[in-house]
Amino acid sequence: LSQGAVYMDPAPPLPSEAEAGSVRNPLSDTPENVARGAVYYQYYCVFCHGETGNGDGLVGESYVPTPADLGQAKFATYSDGELLRACLLGTGHAPVLERVVAPEHRWYLVLYARQFGQ
Repeated sequence: LSQGAVYMDPAPPLPSEAEAGSVRNPLSDTPENVARGAVYYQYYCVFCHGETGNGDGLVGESYVPTPADLGQAKFATYSDGELLRACLLGTGHAPVLERVVAPEHRWYLVLYARQFGQ
């Protein structure tokens, strides 16, 4: 490392597209974990997807295409691994969110994102 550089462990790899269908969230769907996901949603997602997850965040309104409505029925059919990939690599996300969202926050976001489809 050069002087002044800080070493960071690389983020664990995301499941591949082929394996994502069988990957399950290691976190339990508890009120505490969902509440933690809500905090991380405010860190990473609200600016584009909005408070209600329907894609009307202040930043997202300027995007073409506009951010996804997280309440769409299609997201309820995604496995946990598929939803994780969509959160980090979906349209407009790659490669930024894969690098920005801390690995320890990712599964909480998946739990919280599921709330929009209920």
